[in-house]
Amino acid sequence: QVNLGNSISQRVNRTGSIYAPQDGKGPYPAVAENAHEIMNPNGWNHIRVQCQGKEITVTLNGREVVNYATDNLPLRGPIGIQVHSNLDMEIKFRNTRILEKG
Repeated sequence: QVNLGNSISQRVNRTGSIYAPQDGKGPYPAVAENAHEIMNPNGWNHIRVQCQGKEITVTLNGREVVNYATDNLPLRGPIGIQVHSNLDMEIKFRNTRILEKG
């Protein structure tokens, strides 16, 4: 899972961070430490998530913020967008693309 916005439990911006508690390295085994400096809090942001084999690379507004490898990443699976209920938040998407490279 790649987060957009604040972590509910940690109450800090975790945009671009990997949430993967099943890896046994804590809930966020790869944290985008500088995301708050890169993102535009009042405008559009561009996030790119690239999964290649067992590696995930996250780019935020043209800057790589996370590169994470794990043996627990399935080679195939669903893509989803989740918003937690009962929170005062809004998120909008535009120009969303999913590309599969052979």
